[in-house]
Amino acid sequence: MRRFPPWNSTPDPAHRRHNIVQLHAEGWSVASIAEYLQVSKQTVYTYNPETLGAGRG
Repeated sequence: MRRFPPWNSTPDPAHRRHNIVQLHAEGWSVASIAEYLQVSKQTVYTYNPETLGAGRG
């Protein structure tokens, strides 16, 4: 059973962001979050301020 629905199945932008932040707080990698929510890694970076700029340079 999925804890969070895919990105496109969540109409509320605040709820979408919450899902990303929650998974990140639980230790999920950006790649894992992106795969689970069926979005690009760039979307995960964009919606999670804690990951902005992480791993880049």
